[in-house]
Amino acid sequence: MAQDTLAARQEHDQQVPVGPPHRRRLSVVHRLLKGWAQLAVAIIYRRVDVVQTAGAAADGPAILAVNHTNALGDPVIILAKTPGFPRFLAAASWWKFAPARWLFGLAGVLPVHRRRDGDTQQNSSSFHACHDALARGARISIHPEGEMHQGPALLPIRTGAARIALSAVVDAGVHDLTIVPHALVYADRARFRSAAAVNVGAPIPVHEWTDRYRADPEAAVRGLTDAIAEGMAAVATTYPSVDGARVVDRAAALAVADSPDPAARTFGVQHALARALGNAVLVAGGESSCRFRELEAAIAKHDDDLRSIGLTRVGAQPRLESPLPAARRRNALELATLTPVAAAGLVTNLPVALTIAGAGRLVRSEGWKATVNGVLGSALLPIAWTLETIWACRRLGRRRGIGVALIGPIGGWALLAWHARWLRWRRDSWRDAMETSQPGAMAAARASRAIVKELVEQLVEHPATSMTRPAVLVATPLQLSELSV
Repeated sequence: MAQDTLAARQEHDQQVPVGPPHRRRLSVVHRLLKGWAQLAVAIIYRRVDVVQTAGAAADGPAILAVNHTNALGDPVIILAKTPGFPRFLAAASWWKFAPARWLFGLAGVLPVHRRRDGDTQQNSSSFHACHDALARGARISIHPEGEMHQGPALLPIRTGAARIALSAVVDAGVHDLTIVPHALVYADRARFRSAAAVNVGAPIPVHEWTDRYRADPEAAVRGLTDAIAEGMAAVATTYPSVDGARVVDRAAALAVADSPDPAARTFGVQHALARALGNAVLVAGGESSCRFRELEAAIAKHDDDLRSIGLTRVGAQPRLESPLPAARRRNALELATLTPVAAAGLVTNLPVALTIAGAGRLVRSEGWKATVNGVLGSALLPIAWTLETIWACRRLGRRRGIGVALIGPIGGWALLAWHARWLRWRRDSWRDAMETSQPGAMAAARASRAIVKELVEQLVEHPATSMTRPAVLVATPLQLSELSV
């Protein structure tokens, strides 16, 4: 069945125009799928930042080397946030399931046969399809780690991406091919309306390895695979310890929490700071160094100060500085305006929301929760809105029924906007209450947060240089000044 789907896609690809991915005209099916991905991402995630190094955006054929921690959520975000419509590669085992087989057929997903799943000789047809797509200027998305994981560092990078790239240039004559490292990072994979970021690294020109490939294919493949690993490590979370990663992420989040510029508080900027801080800590001596222990102690002191003002949730990082009065008035006005529409949206969408929440609790893996939520929401919400429309048309007439039909999607969107503003209002009210009832505790929390921020700035700007940088971090770490969000 996978071979039949692949043959059909190859025949269809002959009709796809040649050109850079952001200029190529998409088919109707691909436009619909991309639109669905963008809508799903906008609903499931509060914000997805795209952070890229200078020169990362380039025309021409490319292989997107993407880490894999979030099941189907990873390719959906790549589809929603990258130019054009990339061709995705997925494990051939997915083709055993009819719904996945149907969806992958629409999206032109290519099967990859892993050693543990069967005969890798069947990959030759997928390689040829990749060569054909790259020759027309397309982009291909692949997970070089080979499987999904939840760890704080990348898994060892497989050689598939390098083999596809080098054979495409040498054997299929693809010109100007690059491999672009991508890292998808999540504030909380399992939480609805969390934040995420797409970190895009510097492109790796494949032509630099072609002469070596002609002379010694295996050595060239290994060398290019190492370059891909370094490129991905430069934009991904690669801290070797879970506890160390927790401290670094927490420090970065606290360092940007009170910035007056909203753009400086985004998750993309926060994670870029965490990467730079993680590099600095490792260079300073790792978790056994005095610098790391000092930072860890400062965070513990600040968490104690937060608990003294009633914040017991692990990882809480509220803004301790009050917003401007104009921002408060705007938030209050928007909250009042959205309330009636949001209330209607709550009534119409509550059954589906409760069903999705119940199903999410049954999923143990964080990497699958977003996928389950997205699949159920995409299936159940249109069904619920259709049934509500039919009922309204029969009870209220066609005109009023069509008006009722708009309440579901519009009210649901208004509910998400209302909830964000309500949370902002609640945080402001809490801050005002604490300023009145516990001014000393608030002052202590601000002081301990300032110490954390100062330690972060000292580490990032003036890291120790007495130790050699670990091999996994040989790529130059991204600095905030080099990023565009």
